Amino acid sequence: MQTHYPSLLVVLNSQKALWFSVKEDGVELVEELGEKKERYTDHEAHFSASGTGATGQSGAADVDNKRDAESLSKHIKHVAEKTHVLWQENRFAHLSVIAPEQYKNDVASEIHKSIPNQQIDMVFGNHVHASKKEVKALFLRSIRPQ
Repeated sequence: MQTHYPSLLVVLNSQKALWFSVKEDGVELVEELGEKKERYTDHEAHFSASGTGATGQSGAADVDNKRDAESLSKHIKHVAEKTHVLWQENRFAHLSVIAPEQYKNDVASEIHKSIPNQQIDMVFGNHVHASKKEVKALFLRSIRPQ
């Protein structure tokens, strides 16, 4: 019978990531990464709108959205790299990830680049502030057949 212990559990959102070692008797935080969202205040990309109404305007918001997407992409790559390091340094039997659903494909893709052929069980949601008890419950949910 396959065991899921010890497992590496990665919990992330767009700005933070936590790595837990999950064993039958408990959960231990092994690493934490807090990404600061880049803020730009120099208005380098400020554009004027060519209209008087509030609809149809674009410019700086488009640049901010692009920067947010780039920041998220960089964060997910950092998470995948750190996951790979922890996976290599330890003898984990299983890998689970808890992340917002909109990131699931990007997260899985990046982790598979560094840990190919490893099954990843996922639970969706923003749970970076969950207690250890809640994290263990989410982990158990991730390994149950869906």
